[in-house]
Amino acid sequence: MIDSTKILGKNSKLQIFFILLFFGLLVYSNAIFHPFVHDDVVFIEKNPLISNLDIKEIFFSPAPFSGKSDIANSYYRPLLDILYRIQYKIFGKDPYKYHLFNIILHIINAYLFFLVLSRLIDEKIYALFGSLLFLIHPVQSEAVACIVGVSNLLYFFLCFSSFNLYLLAKKEVNSLTRVVCYSFSLIIFAIALLAKEQSVVLPVIIILYEFCDRVYRGENKKSDVGLRKTAVKVAGFFFILLCYFCLRKAAVGSSLTESFLINRELGLRILSIPRTILLYVGLIFIPVGLHYYRNIDILQPFLMPTLFLSALIVICLLIINSLRTNEQKFLAVFGIGCFLVALIPVLNIMPIVNEYSLVLAADHFLYLPVVGMIMFVIVVVRELMSKYYNYKKIFIVGLSFILVLFCAVTLRLNTFWASEVAIFERTVKYERNFGRGHQLLAKAYYFNGNVDLAISEYHKALDIMLGYVSKVQNAKAKRVYFSFVKEIYFDLGFCYQNISDFQAALNYFKKASSLDTDDGAIHNNIGIVYVNLNDFNKAVEHFEIALDINGSDLMAMKNLALGYMKLGRVKEAEKLFMSIQQINGK
Repeated sequence: MIDSTKILGKNSKLQIFFILLFFGLLVYSNAIFHPFVHDDVVFIEKNPLISNLDIKEIFFSPAPFSGKSDIANSYYRPLLDILYRIQYKIFGKDPYKYHLFNIILHIINAYLFFLVLSRLIDEKIYALFGSLLFLIHPVQSEAVACIVGVSNLLYFFLCFSSFNLYLLAKKEVNSLTRVVCYSFSLIIFAIALLAKEQSVVLPVIIILYEFCDRVYRGENKKSDVGLRKTAVKVAGFFFILLCYFCLRKAAVGSSLTESFLINRELGLRILSIPRTILLYVGLIFIPVGLHYYRNIDILQPFLMPTLFLSALIVICLLIINSLRTNEQKFLAVFGIGCFLVALIPVLNIMPIVNEYSLVLAADHFLYLPVVGMIMFVIVVVRELMSKYYNYKKIFIVGLSFILVLFCAVTLRLNTFWASEVAIFERTVKYERNFGRGHQLLAKAYYFNGNVDLAISEYHKALDIMLGYVSKVQNAKAKRVYFSFVKEIYFDLGFCYQNISDFQAALNYFKKASSLDTDDGAIHNNIGIVYVNLNDFNKAVEHFEIALDINGSDLMAMKNLALGYMKLGRVKEAEKLFMSIQQINGK
């Protein structure tokens, strides 16, 4: 076996941290100076609430901008919201500071994973290998290179801190220290739940650990007294979990189980689970085609994925059975179990709907589950190194090549987070039938000055969304897709107006208005188009409608005043200009 003490020296923990720091900064160096993009803009740069640190309001209301759709779940992440606001007070609108924060936190998480691995295996070199894999794996790019991916980093940090303290409490001889470690483990778990919902898996991971520990390790742990003590400790985590659900219910007004119970596609989502698990396993071992807004179509056939997953489970069981020591079997079973347990919240049992039959299967969902698969990989590598010791150098070269390759792939993936055009071009490359992907790419093209490309993408998005409208039966879902159609019509109007095709612009603005007659912004833009067509009577008519809908719309007021001037209605124009001055003077 490899003598890790010779390689790492006496001060191994400090050395490990600096090794991880070096590789973390190296692999994510090209993401530090990226701008705010997509959700970063919504949650940080242009969030009107970002400077308000009202703790009571944060804790007793849903997360901002969540649950707006009839088919979307409400988030409850007060700790994440507090983090954003504290970051804003310190970092302001300098995106590189947020990116650097993410990278450092990711490095700390890799070190926490090393500490946990060090408690589970006796050779630190394998713990280092595992933590390096976690640090540089390409599937982590989405969580680290995207600023708002910090939600994944934060809940991982808290969950693994809690788990590490739980393991420390189990091994601590001093009773007072043991109680302190366990108490802080519970407290940190409670905090983790306030960062992200996926933290709910930690008590199940602890049960899995205790089960594997009891089955594969020492006889003394099989006593009834030990079992009762363990049950009491685990019960503490479930008590915290119960308190969290009560708090969430009080703050958000709905529980996670409600969407589970009322959604009619539950059966289809459950049948799609084998396909989703196979997808995630494939991304871990062959990280090709990683992209934002990855989808799983729940209407796809489920039989073959179920058979393939069954075969994969059999192979894993055969590998575990072939392991020569209980320590190896313990880590292998615990690793596979961790992977599956950590995936439960994102297997769409609770729906995470993107659109129609497409449910979200995001790369960042693997941020925590990947550690379980890494544990299993470590076991396999250790077993092969021990069995074929004479080929040790070949194994080391092969593993080093994988690490270098992963570094290169991650560096490339980071570049796609440099702009929204790059993000969504890659999205629609892999998700051709994803309407919102085309819509978001169209927006990115428009704001980048590529109007012709924007129009092309809007038409693709429109075809997809109109297809959904014709298919769905659920009234709430139909409203959602009509709202997307209206938005696309409106944006197409802007695009055609930009290239001076005013008849086409008028056509799309009117289509948008037919879906929502009470939207003043649409009438205001119809009025502007009529001005460009020199039909001032029609322009004034729509400016007046816009002002009737929203009496404080300064843009509509100004446009109407100018329209009155063109028509010679000077007194009415002067009255409006005076109203504008009074409003601006307040």
